Amino acid sequence: MARGNNKTTTYDVIMTGDTIATSSDGWENVSFQTHVNRDDYTKVEHIHYAGIGKIAYWGSDNLLPQRREKLILDNNIVGELIRTKREITLGDGLYAFRNVFRDGKEHEEIIEMPAEIDEWLEMSEWDDYAECAAGELFKHACIPTEFIANRGHDKIARIYSKACKHIRAEEQNRHGQIRNYYHHGSWGRNKGDGSMRAPMRIPTFNKHLVDRVQTRSMFFTGDKLFFDGYYFQPVYWGGKQWIKTANNIPIFHQHNLENGYNIRYHIKVPYDYFLDREKYGKSDDKGKEECLSAAASAEQSFIDTMNGFLAGVKNSGRAVFTKFKYNMEKTYPGIMIDPIQVDLKDDALLKLYDKSNEANISAQGIHPILASVQSQGKMSSGSDIRNALLLYLSTKAANPRRLILRPLKIVQKVNGWDPTIKFGFKSNLITKLDENPTGVTGAQASPSPAEN
Repeated sequence: MARGNNKTTTYDVIMTGDTIATSSDGWENVSFQTHVNRDDYTKVEHIHYAGIGKIAYWGSDNLLPQRREKLILDNNIVGELIRTKREITLGDGLYAFRNVFRDGKEHEEIIEMPAEIDEWLEMSEWDDYAECAAGELFKHACIPTEFIANRGHDKIARIYSKACKHIRAEEQNRHGQIRNYYHHGSWGRNKGDGSMRAPMRIPTFNKHLVDRVQTRSMFFTGDKLFFDGYYFQPVYWGGKQWIKTANNIPIFHQHNLENGYNIRYHIKVPYDYFLDREKYGKSDDKGKEECLSAAASAEQSFIDTMNGFLAGVKNSGRAVFTKFKYNMEKTYPGIMIDPIQVDLKDDALLKLYDKSNEANISAQGIHPILASVQSQGKMSSGSDIRNALLLYLSTKAANPRRLILRPLKIVQKVNGWDPTIKFGFKSNLITKLDENPTGVTGAQASPSPAEN
C-alpha cells in the first residue's frame, strides 16, 4: 500500500522468476528487477572493431570459452575425462561402409575407402580435424567448421576445425538467422580505439546454394540440448562451481606448505639463562653491556646448535624459542623442550576435495575407470572396465560421432560422392587375454554411431 497526494493505492505483488512486479488498478505500474548473475549467458552487444556491428557475446565478458578452458586446465581430472571421451569417440579412426539387407535384417558391409575420398581426407588432414572437432565438442558442446571451396567453386576443397574461443556469432536478423561469424585470436584485448586488427568475417554456410560453393563459409553445429540460438552449452557446465572448488583446495594446501609454520618443538629458556648474573651484578655500566652482549652471543650460539640438530629440510620442523621469568628463591629451572603435535592432513578439506572430484566425474557422464581416474571404492576388474566401455559406446558415443561427421556428410553431398557410402569410427573393444593376446579387438559400436 502506498500513499501520495492524500491518495491511497493498493498494489498486487506479482513474482515471475527473477522479477518482482507490482501493478495497481489504475495506470501506475512499478517493477523491481533482482540482481542475477548472468556471466555465462549470451547477450548481444556492439563490438568495437572496424566494420562490425553487433555480435553475440559469449558470456557477459565475451570470454566464456576462454574462462572455461582455463578452469579445465587447472583441474586434475576434468581434462583427462574430456580427453578420454574424445579418444573413445574417435576410436581407431574413420572407416567406410554400406548398409545391406540380408535375411530381412540390415547389416554393415565394410568397404575400402574410395580413392577420391581417401585423397580428399588426406589433403584435408581429416585426422587433425576430427581430433580438434571432438575436443571442441566435449569442452564447449560446439563444433565450428570452416569450409574452403576449390578454385572452380563447385566443390569443397578442405575443412578446418575452428576453436570456439576464437569464433563469435553475428546478431541474428529479423528472421532469426545468423548471416556471419567472426574469427579473432584475442577477443578480450580490444580497447575500442582501433588499435586491434578487425576480426575475419566468415559467412554462414548456405546449403541452398546449388551452382556455386562459397569461397569460405562457417558451419556451426553442436549438441542442441542447451542452445540459446547462438551458442551451445555443455551439460557439465552446471557443475562449474565444483570444478572451482576442486581447483582451490590444492592451491590452499600449496600455500599452506609454502607460507605456513610447521612447528615441532617449543623450547623454553629461562629469561637470563645465558647471563653471568654474578659478574653482571658486580660490573659498572660498561661491564653490564659486555655481559649482556656475551649472553646474547651465547644464546644465539645455542639456537644455531639446536636448529642444526632439530631443523629439517628447508626449515621444516624448526623450533620456537621463548623466554620466561622465574622465582630464584623457589626454583632455578633449566631449559624445557615441549613437543608439539602437528596434524597436516586437514581431513575436512581432503574430504571436500574427494566430494568435488566425485561431482566432476558425475558431470562428465563417463566411468572414471575408463580415464584411469582414481575414485573411492574397490579396485575394478577387467570385466568391469570392459562393461563400462561397452555401456559408454552404446549410450554416449553415437550422437557425438554423428555431430563430428556432419560436415563430412555435407562435403559428400556437395562434392558428388557416392551417396550410398556411409562413414563411421572404429571402436576398439577390450577382450579377454585368452581370446586375444593384445586384449583389444576392433569392432563397431551398435547401433551404428556414424549413420548419415
